[in-house]
Amino acid sequence: MSQRLSPYTPISEIKKMREGSRVAINLFAKIAEAGIPRMTKGIGTDYYIGFKLADGSCQFGVSITIFAPTVADLPRIHSVGDIICLHNVEVKVYKGESGESIFCSFNKRKSSYAFFDKEGSTGVIPYKISASFRATNYVSKYLDQLRSLSLEHYQPDANRQQDAIVSLLLLKELEEGKVCDILCQVVHVCRIPSGDGLILYVWDGTDTAPVTFKSNLNIEESTPTPMQPESSPLSSEILSSFPRIGTVLRVIAPNDFEHIFDVPGREQWIKFCNVTCELRSEIMIGVMNADSKVFILSDEYQNVKHRERIYNERKASDLGQIPLTCSLQTSHVTVTDYETVPYSTLMESIYSEELLSSKCVVRVVASLPWRGEHLHSVNRSVRARLTLEDPTARLHAYIYEEDWVQFIGPDTGADDITRKMMKLLGIRNPPTGEKEMALRNPPWVKCCLRKFHRDENDKVGTMRFQIFGTRLIGDAVNDQAQGEGGAQVEVTEGVTADRPIIID
Repeated sequence: MSQRLSPYTPISEIKKMREGSRVAINLFAKIAEAGIPRMTKGIGTDYYIGFKLADGSCQFGVSITIFAPTVADLPRIHSVGDIICLHNVEVKVYKGESGESIFCSFNKRKSSYAFFDKEGSTGVIPYKISASFRATNYVSKYLDQLRSLSLEHYQPDANRQQDAIVSLLLLKELEEGKVCDILCQVVHVCRIPSGDGLILYVWDGTDTAPVTFKSNLNIEESTPTPMQPESSPLSSEILSSFPRIGTVLRVIAPNDFEHIFDVPGREQWIKFCNVTCELRSEIMIGVMNADSKVFILSDEYQNVKHRERIYNERKASDLGQIPLTCSLQTSHVTVTDYETVPYSTLMESIYSEELLSSKCVVRVVASLPWRGEHLHSVNRSVRARLTLEDPTARLHAYIYEEDWVQFIGPDTGADDITRKMMKLLGIRNPPTGEKEMALRNPPWVKCCLRKFHRDENDKVGTMRFQIFGTRLIGDAVNDQAQGEGGAQVEVTEGVTADRPIIID
């Protein structure tokens, strides 16, 4: 292995090295991405942290991994965009299925490093150095160049043969079963109560797509539709700090990623690599594994600016609270008495103290009860409990006796009520028994919600929502929702008309 001395090797020259190359170099570069400390796989006892570096000599970056016996011995940078000087690191070129990959390897015995502030407040004095680092006469020259280097057009994820950029998906582009990379802000992190991992709550300002439901509405009374995918809901204090627009995606991660707790602030944009999209409680989540990776990105990065621009434009729009997959021009299932009132998200409705009444665009994902024989001519103050969903939250909303006639229509018989509810719930063909499930894809609908508290001394614990000023419109029978000629609904064993429905 040959030793190369100063001047420092530019990344453009590193990219020209061929498969099988193993050469020691010196490197002066800007930190474009920073990983978090993790333990080596297998039976290893070392910890490591990865960085992706850029120097402006080419569009693409190069990776460096630094190892240490303890987490405390790993270098901690002040922020992405800081400058790193590396001496005597080994370049390795490997050929894989997607082309050649180039890595820089840090040897604990031979290599050395120094970190410099990106703003220049410390001048040429590093804020962190390894024990064996010795400065060269080139420090001032390279610091001036790198501190002025923009990372906006930096492309970290390309192999040399294809220059194939790994697509960073928006949350609105996630699909069940897809393995992908996402770029989000982390708004909260907590440990799973069983100790089996972490839950990361991540957000990029867009909405995950609505899903098709398979759960059985006939057992909604005994097995209600969950309000969130995690078994233990977060406190209202934490949830109230979440963004009001856009989905907050739950990402399940191994304990190996626990140092994400150390990432300062909620405004850091973080890239999550190798995330599997799954449905839990019919809500999209992400799942990470030992092969997943986490990198903190610079706010100069073009994908970061793209997400910030999308969100800022959405927030400034009069229709920013409407789900991205909803078209009000084609949503003709309900109308409200307050068509000129601005829209709100469910998160705004729940956690905005000044918002006691709101108009939302939601999907009705469950109803207790949902069949006409349980809703028609029933002597109770609460006719139905609807489970509403938008990209930000789920909640229960109640239709009281005084609002029922306006909602369902006057003089509506039991069979017509069932057909209207099937249209509202997106049921194509009804389940015919207690255990049978019917696929349903609820449409987006408008509704008005009124928030109140059953106990003013416990507002959080007794908060309820009432649907008012809302009515179903259109034909009672919707051919697309019901199938050819409409569906005739029969009362079957386990779903009897005379069995009382208990609504909490």
